[in-house]
Amino acid sequence: MNFFRDFSIPPLAIMASFKVAIIAHYYDPRNIALTLH
Repeated sequence: MNFFRDFSIPPLAIMASFKVAIIAHYYDPRNIALTLH
């Protein structure tokens, strides 16, 4: 039941999701080209 445990601590869940989104953005080759422009 990781969903309920994460749901009870929104700040940590939000921070984790933001970190994953940032990492996925900067390590995606398609987005690297967009970032360099």
